[in-house]
Amino acid sequence: MYLKKIELRGFKSFPNKTEILFNSGITSIVGPNGSGKSNISDAVRWVLGEQSIKSLRGEKSEDVIFSGTDSKNPMSFAEVSITIDNCDRILDIDYSEITIKRRVYRSGESEYSINSQQCRLRDIKEMLLSTGIGKEGYSIIEQGKIDEILSGNQSARRRLFDEATGISKYRYKKEEAQRKLEKTRENLERINDIYYEIEKHIRPLEAQRNKALRYTQVESELRSLEVRSFALQIKKLEEELKAVDETLRAAENESIRLEEQKACEYDEYALFKSKHADACERLEKLSQGMYSVKEAIEKTASQIRLYAEKKSSVQNLVQKNDSELCEARASSEELSNELELSKARLAEFKNEMSLLISSRDKVRDESSLSSSDITNGELEIEELKNRAIELLEEKNARAVRISSEKAIIDAALRRRGELDKDKAELCSLNTLRENEAAVLKDRLDTLKASCEEAKAQNREKREALSDASKSIAELAEGIRSLQLEIKDKSSRLAVYESMERQLEGYNRGVKEALTSGIAGIEDVVANIIDVEREHETAIEIALGAALQNIITTDEESAKRTVEYLKQKGYGRATFLPLSVYAKKVHGALEIGEGLEGFIGIASALVGCSDKYRPVVESLLGKTLVVSDMDCAIAANRKTGYRHRLVTLDGQIFNPGGSISGGSVKKAQNSILSRSRIIDEFKCEIEKLQSELLKAHSQEESLKTNHAQIDIDLRAGLGRLGDIEKEILRVSAQIEGAVSSMKESGDKAQRLIAESERISSEIQIHNERAILAEKETREIELKIADIQERLKAETETIREKSAAKEASEKELSQMEAKIAGLEAYMAAGEGEVERLRSALESKGARQKALEGENASLVAQLESLGKSSSNSEGELAYMETELRQMDLQISELSGEKIMLEKSVEEKLGNVRRLEEAYAASREELIKAQTRRAGIQREYEGICDTLYESYAMTYEEALQESQEGDIPDSARIRQLKSEIREIGSVNLESIEEYEKEKERYELYKSQKSDMENSIGELEGLIESIESSMTSEFMANFEKINSKFETVFTELFGGGGAQLRLENPQAVLESDIEIDVMPPGKKLKSITLMSGGEKALTAIAVMFSILLTKPTPFCILDEIEAALDDSNIARFGVFLKTLSSNTQFVAITHRMGTMEVSDYIYGVTMEENGISKLLTLKLEDAERFADEKTS
Repeated sequence: MYLKKIELRGFKSFPNKTEILFNSGITSIVGPNGSGKSNISDAVRWVLGEQSIKSLRGEKSEDVIFSGTDSKNPMSFAEVSITIDNCDRILDIDYSEITIKRRVYRSGESEYSINSQQCRLRDIKEMLLSTGIGKEGYSIIEQGKIDEILSGNQSARRRLFDEATGISKYRYKKEEAQRKLEKTRENLERINDIYYEIEKHIRPLEAQRNKALRYTQVESELRSLEVRSFALQIKKLEEELKAVDETLRAAENESIRLEEQKACEYDEYALFKSKHADACERLEKLSQGMYSVKEAIEKTASQIRLYAEKKSSVQNLVQKNDSELCEARASSEELSNELELSKARLAEFKNEMSLLISSRDKVRDESSLSSSDITNGELEIEELKNRAIELLEEKNARAVRISSEKAIIDAALRRRGELDKDKAELCSLNTLRENEAAVLKDRLDTLKASCEEAKAQNREKREALSDASKSIAELAEGIRSLQLEIKDKSSRLAVYESMERQLEGYNRGVKEALTSGIAGIEDVVANIIDVEREHETAIEIALGAALQNIITTDEESAKRTVEYLKQKGYGRATFLPLSVYAKKVHGALEIGEGLEGFIGIASALVGCSDKYRPVVESLLGKTLVVSDMDCAIAANRKTGYRHRLVTLDGQIFNPGGSISGGSVKKAQNSILSRSRIIDEFKCEIEKLQSELLKAHSQEESLKTNHAQIDIDLRAGLGRLGDIEKEILRVSAQIEGAVSSMKESGDKAQRLIAESERISSEIQIHNERAILAEKETREIELKIADIQERLKAETETIREKSAAKEASEKELSQMEAKIAGLEAYMAAGEGEVERLRSALESKGARQKALEGENASLVAQLESLGKSSSNSEGELAYMETELRQMDLQISELSGEKIMLEKSVEEKLGNVRRLEEAYAASREELIKAQTRRAGIQREYEGICDTLYESYAMTYEEALQESQEGDIPDSARIRQLKSEIREIGSVNLESIEEYEKEKERYELYKSQKSDMENSIGELEGLIESIESSMTSEFMANFEKINSKFETVFTELFGGGGAQLRLENPQAVLESDIEIDVMPPGKKLKSITLMSGGEKALTAIAVMFSILLTKPTPFCILDEIEAALDDSNIARFGVFLKTLSSNTQFVAITHRMGTMEVSDYIYGVTMEENGISKLLTLKLEDAERFADEKTS
C-alpha cells in the first residue's frame, strides 16, 4: 500500500486544481520559504481529519479556503483528496484503490467521502486504525511532532507509542465499550429507581388486596349475626329501664330528709369553729413575736463572737508584720555589698577587651594579602581547564565524524549489493502485466453503463424517503405536544377534583357538618347554583361568606347539626332551612329605567333548581350587577342609594353609599368556579385524546410506507455499491498494470544510477575519515601540554591556601574570645541593674509594713467598744422572752377546750353527710344506671342504623326469622376485622395492574445487568490484549531504537523505559540517551541538533518495527549538521524499501537520496505552482549538456 496521488483545489495557496502523483521510494518537495510547501503537508493532515485549525496555522475553519489575491477572487470552498493504493488489502475494505476526500464551504458546512460515497470522519478513523496513518499517527512528521517526542508532554508521546505498538484500535474499542457501559449504567439506574419504587409499592399493595378480600368475607357474616344481636339487646334494655325508674323515685325521697337534718347540725358547728379561729389567731401573733426575740438574741450573740475573732486575727497580723520588717532590713544590707562587687568585675572585663581587639586587626591585614594571590592562580587554572575541555570536544567531534563516515560506507556497500539483486527481478514482471490490461478495459465500459442507470433509480428513492422521514418527524412532534398537554391538563384536573372531594376552601364547621351524615342536610349554596363565567366574580363577591351557608330541609335538621358542632367543638356554620325560605314571598325589585351598564339582578343571573330558588332570591334578589364602577356610581345616584350593587370585577356598593373594593383572588382558586373548571378540563382532555388517537393512526401508516421505501433504497444502494466496487476494482487493476510497467522501467534506470552514485560516495567518505583521524592526533598533543601546566599551577595554589587557612584559624579564635568577653560584660551590667532595683524594692516594702501596723492598732481599740455594747442588749432581750412564754401557755389551754367542741359537732355533721352521701350515691347510681341503659339503647339503635341502615323494628322483624346469634362468633368476627384494620377495596384491581408493570421492569432490569456484565468482560479482555501487544511491540521498538541511535550518532547508547511497569497502559514513557563521549543526566541538556537526531531515531525505530505505508516528513532534519544529514539520508534510503517517503525539505543531503523532486514556487503572489523533476532525468540532462 502506498500514496498514489494528492489532489488540491481551493486549499490555502492552491486555488487551481493541482495533482501531485507519487511512486514508491523517496519524493522531495522543495522551494523557497513562503512558497506553500508545507501547505501540502497540512492538506494531508486536514483530509485525514485534523480538527485543530491552530495546528494548521490558522485561526478559524475558513482560513484553509483560498482567500484570493489582487488578480484572483476568493474561492467558496476548499477540497483535498488523497488516493491510496490498496492492492495488498492492508486496509480492510474491498477496493484496490481508495480515495479519501474532504470538502469545506465558507458557510461552515463540511463533508467527507470514501470513493465518492459520503461518510463520517469516524468511518475514516476506523478504516485507518493501526496503520500509522491519521492525524494521531506517525505518517505525518513535522518539526512540532519531533519536538513533542522529547518535550515534557507525556500524553502526546504516549499517543504516538500507542499507535506504533498497534493498540490504538484496542483503545478505540475500549472507549466505545466504556461509553456503552456508562450509558447502560445510567439506563439501569433509571430503571432501578422505577423498579424499586414499584417494588416498595407492590408489597404493601398486595397486603392491602389480601386484606380487602378477607374483609369482604368476614363483613358479610358479621352483618347477619350483629343485626339479630342488636334486636335482642334493645328488647332487653327496654325491660331494664322500667325497673330502674321505680328505684330512682325511692332514693330521691330519702335524700331530701337527710339534707334538712344536716343543715341544723352544721350551724352549731360553724359557731364553735369561729371561736376556735379567734384563739388560734392570738396564739399565732404571740408565737411570731417570741420567734422575733429569739432571732434577735441569736444575732447579737453571733455578733459578739465575731468581734472576738476579728480582734484575734488583727493581733496575729501585727506580729507577722513586725517579723517581716526585721527580715527586710537585713536583706537590704546584703544587696548593697553585692552591688559594689559587681561594679568592680565589670571594669576588669573592659580592659581585657581593648587588648584583644588590637591583636585581631593585625592578623586580619596579613590574611587579606595572601587571598589575592590565590584568586589570581585559580583564574589561570580555570582558563587552562576551559581550553582542555574545548580540545576534548573537538576530539570527540572528530571521533563522531570518523564513526559516521565508516557507518555511511558500510551502509552504501550493503545498498549496492541489494540494487544488483533488484535489477534482475524487474525484467520478468513487465511481460505479464501487458496482457492483463487489454482484457480489463472491455469489462470496464460495460460496468459504467450499469452504474449510471442504478444511480438514477436511487436518487428518486432517496427523495421519497426524505419526504417520508420529514412527515414522520413532524407528526411525532405533534404527538409529543398532545401527550404533554393531556398530562398537564390531567394533573390540573386531579388537583381540582381533590380540592372538591376534600372540601378545600370551606370552614371547618361547614366541612364537619357536610361529612357528619346528619339527616336533613341538603348542600352548600356554592354547589346548588350555576353561574356564567363572566359573572362568577360578581356573584362570588356578592354572596361572600354566604357561599358556605348550609341548606337544610327544616329547622330541626339545622338544630341537630348546630348541637353536633357545639358538642364536638368543630366551630360554627350558617344554616338556611328550606321550610322557612319556602314560605317567604319576595317582591319584584323596582329598578328605574335607563340604568347605564346594568346587566341584571344577581338572582336572575344564577341558575338553580326550583327547590332552591327561594334561597337564591333571598340571598341575591336585592343585588344589582353592573359592568363597572362608573356605571355603579351613576346607578346609585339615580336610585337614591337604595340598592346593593356589584361590578363584574367584584367591587361592592352598599345601600346608603358605602363602597367595598380592591383586588380579588383568581377565579381558579374560588369555590364557585371550581365545578365549572373541572367540567371544562374533562371536555378538553376528551378532545385531545381523540386527536391523539387520530395522530397515532397516521404515524403508523407513514412508518409502514417509510419502511418499505427504505428497504427498496437499501437494495438499490447495495446493487449500486456492488457495481461501483467492481468498477473500482477493474479500474485499479488497469491502472495498476500500466503503472507497474512504467514503474518497472523507471526503477531499473534508478537502480543503475544509484549504484554509480554509491560508488562515488564511498570514495568521498573514505577521504573524509582519513583527514579526521589526522586532526584527532594533533588535538591529543595539545591536550597533554595543557595537563602539565595545570599540575604545576595547582601545587602552587595548594601551598598558599594552607598558609591562609592557618591565619584564618587564629583570627577565628580571637573573634570567639571577643564575643565571650562581650557576653560577660552584658551579663555584668544586667546584674548591677538587678541589684539596684532589688534594693529600692526592699526599702519601699519596709515603709508599707510600718504604715499597716499603725492602722491595725487603731482597729483593735474600735472592736473592744462594739463588743461591750452588744453584751448589754443581749441581757435585756432574754428578760422579754420569758414574759412572752407565760402568755402562750394560757392561750394554749383555751384553744384545746374549743377544739374538743368543734370536733364533736364536726363528727355529727360528718355522720349526717355520710348518710346523705350514701343516699345520693344510691340516687346517682340509679340515675347513672338509667342513663347508661338509655345510652346503650340509643347507641345500639344508632350503631344499627349507621352500620346497616336499619331501624329497631326492622331488625326485630329480621331476628324473629332467624336463630339466636352466637355472641362468641360475633366477637371473633369483630376481632378479625380489627386485626384486618383499614381496608382499601380498590387495591384488588390496582394490584393486578401494578403487578403487570412490575414484571415488565424486572425483565428490563435483568437484561441491562446482563449487558453490563458482558461489557465489563469485554473491556477486561481488550485491556489484556492491549497489555500483551503493547509490551511485545514496545520491546521491539526499544531494541531497534538502541541500534538506530548508535548508527545515527556513531556510538553511544539509548533506551526506552516505562516509568511505571505495573501500569503498562497508563505509564509515561521515558527516553534515556547517552551520546558518545558524554554523560547526560537529562535529555534537556542536549543541543538542538542532538535532540532532533534523537527524535528522528525514535521515529525511524518505529518505522522499522511497524512500517507505515507512506510517511510525510516536513523539514524534520532542519536542525542537523552536514555529517548528520548524510547519515540521515542513508538511513532514509534504507527505510524507503518498506515505506514510501514524501520529504518537504531545504537540505541538499535529503534531496540527494530522493528518487523524485517536486518544486513549489509562487510565480504570482499568493498562488503556489508545482514543478516536477525526476532525479535521473536531471542527471541525464546534465550529462548531455556536459558532453
